[in-house]
Amino acid sequence: MAAMIHTSPFRRFRRSSAFLAVAVAGMLAVVIPLWAQTTGQGDGVPTGGAERYDICMKMAFGTPELALNEANAWGKEGGGLPAEHCASVALLNMGRLEEGASRLTAMADAMTGMRPELRIGAYGQAGQAWTMAGDSKAALAVQSKGLTLDPDNVELLIDRSFSHALTKDFWAALDDLNKASDLAPNRPDILVYRATTYRFLETPELALDDANRALVLAPDLPEGLLERGILRRLTGDEAGAKADWERLIQVAPQSAAAQSARQNLERITKP
Repeated sequence: MAAMIHTSPFRRFRRSSAFLAVAVAGMLAVVIPLWAQTTGQGDGVPTGGAERYDICMKMAFGTPELALNEANAWGKEGGGLPAEHCASVALLNMGRLEEGASRLTAMADAMTGMRPELRIGAYGQAGQAWTMAGDSKAALAVQSKGLTLDPDNVELLIDRSFSHALTKDFWAALDDLNKASDLAPNRPDILVYRATTYRFLETPELALDDANRALVLAPDLPEGLLERGILRRLTGDEAGAKADWERLIQVAPQSAAAQSARQNLERITKP
């Protein structure tokens, strides 16, 4: 039965799961300027460098090849870690994922003495970059470094749960999600991620409970509708599964979750 259910349209992952698909969806979009609006001492921005950093980061998303040249030149002129961050993001947007992730990690390691939130943000971005590059063990390492600095960082706990799941350590993923849920009890996305984790741990009752709770908080959450439909199908509630997937396609027709829902509906309607 499980083999007939499509849970992820992302070919970069070998294991099918809505949980893992969400882990990478839009990751480049969250690699944001670390030094935005930071001008305090110890932030590592060279004198007069804030504007140059802003321009370089915008280029990193629009014209990454030019941004890399600019960042490297700026680095030679004393641009420091902001220049390195721009270069790393440009590499990611050029598809040079391992190189970009490696440089982000080295940058985060070098940020001693700076405000903790800056360094934590750098480790978070490095973890996301390693996930994009397909190296879950490297992602786990940098995410754990960030959590050493801030053990209650909800976003890092979520990110590390993805990395644990990608290495098939679903119990460790559950531990991180349990803590994240304790810290942010009304986050429907966390409940969906935990529902999928419970599904992998073959505890469908707990999984369905989390999926239902998520959809009470956010009735049209695409990933929640996808996951609950999967759980309903796996537990024999075909009508409920179809209702969830049809609703998902109605409210978010262009989403990756809707693509999975369509494929699932095709499978269960074929004679």
